[in-house]
Amino acid sequence: MSEPIFYQVIIYLMLTGALVPSFGSFGYYFMLDVVEISKFTYSLLGLLGFICLGIGTAMYQKYFKHYELRTLVLIEALVGLIFAPFSFLFVLRLNE
Repeated sequence: MSEPIFYQVIIYLMLTGALVPSFGSFGYYFMLDVVEISKFTYSLLGLLGFICLGIGTAMYQKYFKHYELRTLVLIEALVGLIFAPFSFLFVLRLNE
């Protein structure tokens, strides 16, 4: 913990967990009641998420394991900022 990279990443992850709201149960009811997808389709979306997690793990092992952890966290934050508006577009139903 004496290395700045370790405690800075831990502080970032703790702040992200504390400040970024989690809409897990809201998202479940929104998808089932508002978007009106079936529970089976919702489950398949969860399965797709785990498949993407596996692909991301394989990509990390092949391409990104040589990068510094701080760089990867910064890239993740930037990608999250780029794709965040799409969630708002979907929730506001502007995609219809």
